[in-house]
Amino acid sequence: MRANDMIYGSGGGWQALPDLYVETRTQWLSYSGFESTPGVMSTAAASIRLVEVAFITGAACAAGTRRRLREIGLMGANGASREHVRSTVVGEGLTIGAIGAGAGVLLGITVLTLGRPIIQRFVSRVITGLGVGFLDLLGPVLVALVAVLLAVLIPARTASKLPTTTALQGRMPAMSPRKWVVPVGIAMAAGGFLLISVSLVSVSNYASLLVGLGATAVVGGVAMLSSPILAGLSRLSDHVPATSRLVLRDSGRNRTRSAVAVAAIMVILLAPVTAMVTAAGSDKKDLVYGLSSPSDHLVLSGTYENVNFGSANPITESDVAALASLVPERDVALFDTLDLRAQTNEVLEVMESGRSGEFGITPPSDGYAVAVANDELLSALGDSGVSDSIDAGEIVVLGIEEKATRVAIDDVEYPAQEYAVPVVQWSMPRVLIPEEMREEFSGTDSRPLALFILDRPMTDDEKQRMWSSNLEINGGWSNLEASTIYLIAGGLTLIVVLIVISLVTAVSAAEVDEELRTIVAVGAPGMIRRRFLGLLTGYQTLVAMALAVPLGLGLVWVFSSSQQWSYSGPFGVASASEVVVPWSWLVPFAVTLPMVIGLLTLISVRSAPLTPPRRAT
Repeated sequence: MRANDMIYGSGGGWQALPDLYVETRTQWLSYSGFESTPGVMSTAAASIRLVEVAFITGAACAAGTRRRLREIGLMGANGASREHVRSTVVGEGLTIGAIGAGAGVLLGITVLTLGRPIIQRFVSRVITGLGVGFLDLLGPVLVALVAVLLAVLIPARTASKLPTTTALQGRMPAMSPRKWVVPVGIAMAAGGFLLISVSLVSVSNYASLLVGLGATAVVGGVAMLSSPILAGLSRLSDHVPATSRLVLRDSGRNRTRSAVAVAAIMVILLAPVTAMVTAAGSDKKDLVYGLSSPSDHLVLSGTYENVNFGSANPITESDVAALASLVPERDVALFDTLDLRAQTNEVLEVMESGRSGEFGITPPSDGYAVAVANDELLSALGDSGVSDSIDAGEIVVLGIEEKATRVAIDDVEYPAQEYAVPVVQWSMPRVLIPEEMREEFSGTDSRPLALFILDRPMTDDEKQRMWSSNLEINGGWSNLEASTIYLIAGGLTLIVVLIVISLVTAVSAAEVDEELRTIVAVGAPGMIRRRFLGLLTGYQTLVAMALAVPLGLGLVWVFSSSQQWSYSGPFGVASASEVVVPWSWLVPFAVTLPMVIGLLTLISVRSAPLTPPRRAT
């Protein structure tokens, strides 16, 4: 049998046979390009994730190097050369990277092996083995080693250049911010934006690669600015309370560690910022087609002539009964639609302005675009405004806002009332007329439609039986609302940022604990450690947010600027390049997240001991 053959199931109705594939892994890989092979895909995914690893590892190595300054000084005093010190630090980093990469590979294979029965439930192919080759793992392992190598090079170079007498004192010498960092960072960001813009309109086969390089340059350039920003903010330390003064001075003095933490958090925050802006823009552009389809609406519009989905015939009452037996319906409305062309006010305005060709406007609904609003349909819609207008003999448009409007039916204009009623897009008529108005179109062909209001979400079994039937059905699902996307993005961001903050806090605490214990010994309360670390993490998150918001907006804008077309629908026209910023969600998120991070750190860490430990003599 062919892969798309169907059988008649024991429970009734046609059911598709499972897909069967007999190609070997080598044959399957030969069907796709080099860029789609598992090894390339796994390496690309690892590269994205290991950016964070490089940031965090860099902070940890820098802090570890500073804690071992006396040891490095002793090595220099005993004759160790700069190359020996540098190779020692680099070797330790590579050892840690190799162990981490090996552990990650073993953990991934273990999870894949144990989770294979669960994965099998969600795919149609039979999983007979791991399907992981040596080259699939080699790329991520090499990326991990390169990421760690890049993370330890700067601390290793710094440690090797320290004079022996300075290293024996155990403190890094104070250094002024390098003047070249700001112009280089700005130049990298500007060059990255330019590269993205040019690549997006390019027809080159390497456009995707150039876009990726441009985005990397933008993020790297903005990340470079975190160090001079922290150094500049540290000059305000004399104007803030004691604990905040310690935070600003520590971030300025140890700005390499703090800048790496800020950059790592900034990269994480880019995801929710861009998700919020993209979702807001998508929601506004979708409004030209009406409100989002409700997940509890189904529209039955026809029956297919055969199981291979030929042309659809008009529905009958028996078809309505058949679908009602498959889905958890709460209410069903069977009504007539008329073979009339309907044009809403927004479409008429565009056509009257003479710009319809510019936007590619075509009549949004040709044929069967007008529904006769009987009692069943009004009851199913459940909107009192719609019912009142229909009872008053008015035409109703199921649109996006409540207002007086107009509609053209077969080129004849009528006054109408628009109501914000979500219905299934593309299959549910937007224009409703009273039953008594049907006489004006007595010679018009009609076609029945059925609107189902579901009592609850359908199960997978119910969906499968529904789609296996010969009924033409639309709806039954809806896209995530923007508010839901914001909450999901915010929750995931909080979790990931907390993971990074916990690692950065551990590094920061290990480096400043001795100073804090000394401060406690001369009269400060032990609580100062908790306040210090809470303010430090909140401050780092706030600076990262201040960088991530404009960077995210800039990336969305530059990617959108290449989209030189417009969305046109029955409720207006929207430019694809328009960027919508959800300030009502973005501002509270930007203000609240640093406070939440700081509060959680304050709650989770311990106070400093009241009696500092004695240093061994």
